[in-house]
Amino acid sequence: MVIGISHYAKGGTEQINDLQYADRDARSVLDFLKSPAGGGVTDEDSLLLLDQDATTESVRHALFNFLTKPQEQDTVIIYIAGHGAPDPNDPRNIYFLTADAKPDDMGATAFPMFELQDVFERILKAKRVITFADTCHSYGFTGARAGAGSKRANNLVNQYLQHYASKGQRAVITASDISESSFEDAKWGDGHGVFTYFLLQGLQGKADANHDGVVTAGELFNYVRQAVPQATGGKQNPRAMVGIDNGLTVSTVPRTHARNQIPAAPSFRPAPSSN
Repeated sequence: MVIGISHYAKGGTEQINDLQYADRDARSVLDFLKSPAGGGVTDEDSLLLLDQDATTESVRHALFNFLTKPQEQDTVIIYIAGHGAPDPNDPRNIYFLTADAKPDDMGATAFPMFELQDVFERILKAKRVITFADTCHSYGFTGARAGAGSKRANNLVNQYLQHYASKGQRAVITASDISESSFEDAKWGDGHGVFTYFLLQGLQGKADANHDGVVTAGELFNYVRQAVPQATGGKQNPRAMVGIDNGLTVSTVPRTHARNQIPAAPSFRPAPSSN
């Protein structure tokens, strides 16, 4: 299940700023998953929601209906890219901002992150679950993923992802630490979030530290936690939730890749904020 939202519905008293590359990130991830290295996932076994198609209704369908298909022996991969936000009316509740979310009525129009716990405990039958989240988790109105870190930006969704990270054969890797923004720029692969850019590099083989042709969750996290801070001057640091199954296979690659090849990073330059 792959979701990427760059463009949000306009209207109402408050606006959600668009992102630049979240939809492209999502499409690139699915393209990789359909490749031999990514497992050769078929159209029947994949679901892609981009921009206006990633409504609250369709995201709920993906989580509570589509994810009932995998069986115990299967592997589930979930990727999300977009904005997250605490409800202005009750900051204890964090939401994934769907394409049709309304900032002043999140409870009725956005997807509540606390419902992910229901998905993992009541819906998923698969033992192996890999989750990647490349989201700013700011208040959603700041454009923080696209620009310099706002004081309001805060990767609060991490606390919800932690709830299910340590159960079974699971790996949860997020784009940034809880107090950080996630950055995107044209300099990373002609337009990507920096986390997804290096995530894809790692999955394609650069994270294969022991040259055995298998990229594990532990190797992938070790790769991105070196590469992303290097590329952002230490301003963004990916997190692996406690309980990550380090030996979980995430891709299979040729055995010829050099150990931990981290591309030379350009000097850090935040993209202009959309504020």
